[in-house]
Amino acid sequence: MAEEEESTSFAGSIFDDSTDFSVLTRRLGTPGRFSGKPISQLATNSRQAGRPFVGNISQREMIRQSLAELDRATKSSTPQVTPLVESRTKLMMANSRLDDTPQDSDVSLSFTCMAPELPVENRTPTFMDLSNISRNQTFMLTPTMDTGMTLQNIEFHDVQGTKSEDVMSKETWSNLFKMFHHCYTSKPNNADILELVKLYELACEAQVKHLTALSKQKDWFSRDRLNLIVNDLVLECGTWQLIGVLFTDRLSTYNDEQDGSTVMDLVMDDGGSASYISSKEVVDRLYQKDAGVRQSQLVVDWLEKLAEPKLETSMKIMHAADSTAWESTLHDLQCAGEEERFNMVSSMDPDAPLREKKPLSDLDMATEQILTKHLFRCIRAGKLAKAEEVCCSTGQYWRAASLEGWKLFHDPNVKSEGHSEELLPLEGNISRGLWKESCWDIIREGGLDDYEKAMYAALIGDLEHMLPVCDSWHDYLWAYYKAMIENITEQELQITPGRGADEVSSLLPYSKAILSPELIFQEIRACKLKSVQQGAKCPYRLVQRDVILYNMQSLVNEIYTAIKCTSVENHQLLRFVAHLVLFIKSLGIAISEDSKCVEILELFVKDLIKTNQGELVAAYAAALPYESQIGCYSELLEGLIVSSERQRYLILADEAGLDTACITRNVVQNICSRWEEDITQDITIASEPEITSDDLRKIRSIEWLVFDITQRLDLLVEGNTLIRAFLARGKHHAAVEVFDIIPFDTREVIVAQSQDQELTHEVSNVVQEHLCIKAYLDAVESFNTWFKDFHESKPAAPKELDNLSSVDELRYTEKQKIYQREIGQWKVHLTHSTQDAMKKIKNVLLFGPDGWMVDSYETDGDDMRLHQMKLLRQLCLPKMCFVLHTVLHSTGQYKDCTAIADMVASSRYKLYEVFHQSELEKLLSLIRESSLEIITSEPLNA
Repeated sequence: MAEEEESTSFAGSIFDDSTDFSVLTRRLGTPGRFSGKPISQLATNSRQAGRPFVGNISQREMIRQSLAELDRATKSSTPQVTPLVESRTKLMMANSRLDDTPQDSDVSLSFTCMAPELPVENRTPTFMDLSNISRNQTFMLTPTMDTGMTLQNIEFHDVQGTKSEDVMSKETWSNLFKMFHHCYTSKPNNADILELVKLYELACEAQVKHLTALSKQKDWFSRDRLNLIVNDLVLECGTWQLIGVLFTDRLSTYNDEQDGSTVMDLVMDDGGSASYISSKEVVDRLYQKDAGVRQSQLVVDWLEKLAEPKLETSMKIMHAADSTAWESTLHDLQCAGEEERFNMVSSMDPDAPLREKKPLSDLDMATEQILTKHLFRCIRAGKLAKAEEVCCSTGQYWRAASLEGWKLFHDPNVKSEGHSEELLPLEGNISRGLWKESCWDIIREGGLDDYEKAMYAALIGDLEHMLPVCDSWHDYLWAYYKAMIENITEQELQITPGRGADEVSSLLPYSKAILSPELIFQEIRACKLKSVQQGAKCPYRLVQRDVILYNMQSLVNEIYTAIKCTSVENHQLLRFVAHLVLFIKSLGIAISEDSKCVEILELFVKDLIKTNQGELVAAYAAALPYESQIGCYSELLEGLIVSSERQRYLILADEAGLDTACITRNVVQNICSRWEEDITQDITIASEPEITSDDLRKIRSIEWLVFDITQRLDLLVEGNTLIRAFLARGKHHAAVEVFDIIPFDTREVIVAQSQDQELTHEVSNVVQEHLCIKAYLDAVESFNTWFKDFHESKPAAPKELDNLSSVDELRYTEKQKIYQREIGQWKVHLTHSTQDAMKKIKNVLLFGPDGWMVDSYETDGDDMRLHQMKLLRQLCLPKMCFVLHTVLHSTGQYKDCTAIADMVASSRYKLYEVFHQSELEKLLSLIRESSLEIITSEPLNA
């Protein structure tokens, strides 16, 4: 008993007769005029993470513990001040019913309550039924997840510090490109769009963790550049998070929105008289019925979630669990003399600095500034329970109690069914309005630092005193939205009957607050703080603004401008805006300038091609309009050479639903349409220009049409086109390589694909053109073979030598026999070669009933094709006449040489039409030479 009296002596003595308990009770939020009424308890759950608080402690218990801490800290003689034990008794009486309130109330913070948080890799958002939400429950950052959403199969490429900075930079974002592609292709249905958004968020989180670990490597020499990438990824991650939570709400179906009931319908009973409805029920109903308020609260929750990392990295205030508040001041009061104590407070109650207008000790003042800043950061991060925990750990239980008065009052016993002898615990603060007015007054009385003012201002929606401690765009947005929501809820409480005088704060000038999100962003844009101005220009924050305002047209315009106006390649931003456009298109939101969306996607696809990430292109190209699909994927395929890669990319295109037939045809047309040199008419069959690398690229392009057997007609059309171009340039070997790529059974396949129906005129013309080309190439090959046999394969006669010995003469005779035998064989072979060449050349000159390179049917075909065929007749047929004369004249068939004139003059084939005047003169000159040979040789034969 003696120890108890000793332990209470100093704690009681520090409250003198001048102690103003009205100020103290205002600080605590427990005004004396509602003495005997139950008040709120400390929240047992934190706002976001659902972690339990240190305990359930009533306000009376907080005060008792705070005084006990002072008593235990002294344990010695105390300053001689007038004891005022009855003052503590009055305080206990003012909280007389606090201990009767059960301590297991589960009341959460800021009108929200978090669902249990699941592991990151197992979370999948789904549409949520929000019909039964309340203001004390949250519905924002942890939607229901399934266990199928993981990113474990995404491999991170190790980024070594020894590589060049450009290579490392590319590897840091190429990983994320693959992750996003995996996410996008894993959720192809529009019904999974919110799950896809969550996957994007998780991908960004995973990459941030990966890059953060890399930044700690000792050999990493581009850490500053890496930090910029990480900062952008953090902003992007927050943006996807915002999109997920807002559109989860916007896309959900609410039964309460369809029944047409209002808060007043809930208040009125069947008899038309007003029934009881608590403040908590009023605001819960407001959140259920008003999507704007509900989504504004989601924005606040999101902003507080963004602030958590800043809280975690802030200075940690470490105190012993039973530490004493203002310990340095207490020590000075105990040990200092009267003169030294004159310049500091003389009492240790919480209101002493305000009442006496004297400071604490210098050390405690510095600690208070650190503490209040940390407490505000806790509130800014939505961690009010954490703030109360810090207050209690520093011995300031009274401050923790002062943060409790914001909670909405609710008495579950009024409408509880049955008659249970045990009363249910009361919730919230029945004098919440009076508590808010007290906070409003004390903020303006002075004596509090900016962070302590902002701490209480955030709880009552006082915008004026939140803004001075805000230093970023997100901080400003949070402050404005906190004020707007508090304004709206307070007005709802005021117009709803049944509220007590102390339950609403009708005296606060809330009419000056900004009530429109549009006006909020206008105010933020007009802010003169440089950091806020810079933040407002950030593309990610512009997207966040338009997502909050649900202005998709403005969003598209902003991201289009950001992409088009940037002077530096930003692969990460382009990836983000492309997936954002895909999200908008998946929602079916109509955008007046859809061409901008298409252009953004095209830029992204081309960026993938440029950065050698072609395996990702097919899925995104499929989201483009048909013509753009063909163009973009064709651009990718044009750069592929290896056949295995070509087949793989065609498989990817087919899986993505692209028109591979049209794409491959377009690839061939694009490649074959580019020529470096003009068409020449100087064709020499036996000697031709070399095949260039560009020619080889064109030749290999034809292979794109070989993979699919259904494209044999396309193969024939494009092959004919390319061969015509090569023949026009005298590159017969190149034309032969193209011809050899075309399978020999192509004509039969085309006929089979016609399903036993007669080929159309267009197809018949294409097939006949192919046969014309084959005849010409065979003729050229046959002539080249004859030319080689005639000029290079003829055996050489042995040299005749004089004065030969008998042995040498025998040797010479043997060589002559061998020569005669070889020359005989050569003549036989040459005869066959000559006949073959003559036959194949005449097959060209006398081709079919209509002539070489002449369509059998008149169609509305390509005029360019007809022009090229006509040009080839003019280039090739005269040359065929010349080589035929060469073969005949060289082998002594002079009469057949003169027959060429009859062939050219024939009215059936009209070969004379393809000859120029100079060519006719040359042909007649050659025939004249053959005629002279006939005249010269005939007398000898006679």
